[in-house]
Amino acid sequence: ILLLNSCRSMSYDSCKPTKLKLKGVDGGGGGSVQKKKKKRRTGKSRPSRPRHDPDSDSEEYALWWRMGDMEQMGAATNIAVEHRGTRRFWHALDNGRIVLGPSRALGEGPAAEEQFTIIKTADSTKFALKTGFMKYITVGKENFLQGISDAIGSRECFEAVFEENKAALCCGNNCFATLPKEDDSESPEASSSPSETRIAASALAVGEREVLSLRTDLDRFKRPEPTEQDVDFGRLDVAELSYVKKFQSFQDKRVRVNPEDREKLQRAREEGKLHEALLDRRSKMKHDKFC
Repeated sequence: ILLLNSCRSMSYDSCKPTKLKLKGVDGGGGGSVQKKKKKRRTGKSRPSRPRHDPDSDSEEYALWWRMGDMEQMGAATNIAVEHRGTRRFWHALDNGRIVLGPSRALGEGPAAEEQFTIIKTADSTKFALKTGFMKYITVGKENFLQGISDAIGSRECFEAVFEENKAALCCGNNCFATLPKEDDSESPEASSSPSETRIAASALAVGEREVLSLRTDLDRFKRPEPTEQDVDFGRLDVAELSYVKKFQSFQDKRVRVNPEDREKLQRAREEGKLHEALLDRRSKMKHDKFC
């Protein structure tokens, strides 16, 4: 027993004694534990690459791009009405008159008084225009447009007409919006400042004075959020992504979508079993809180 104890003491003596070093403590002393500082992300995100449409002149109008069909018109919420080629927009005055605004410089968009809100109506092809003074544009006396209405009726409804890359607005009296013939919208005097050139709804056909550019500031490159309608009638990838976001537990903060082919989903939609097929696909990912 004495021999064994002496051997143990000799083995301990041969070890080099050092101080106990703890993670996060300077010098191994009895200081407090220092936690690693996490880098906080600032509100500034990485600058995204500019997205440019070569067929659009939106950069000349501060990203207000010209709409070309009813589908784009239905997605827009704001609108600015420009008389084609003049760089002059409809301008709402505080007295209710709708006049032709001043000419805008290159790279300058419409002013606040020249931006209107599109209000959808029961008729899918017609809409109303609300000014910044919270009034609806209507056909007033002598067929001049006025922003004085508090409610939407038949005379407050507009309909956009597109043909051969040109647009016109049919007003509530079944006439097209136009400029009076005595006005010369391209003269230097008329384009230097806001004028009293009123917009009329009196044209029975579309000519040069009735051709408009209907512009909006809607982000064309922004992908729409998945909705329940997308599940039944929209794109299959959007439908599946909406299901994943709705039911996945997100323990690791990552979205996991089944990488298998979506051909079965197309057949399931035709058979009326799309929801069941989506349930089967996400149950295979093993990250679902209900499967």
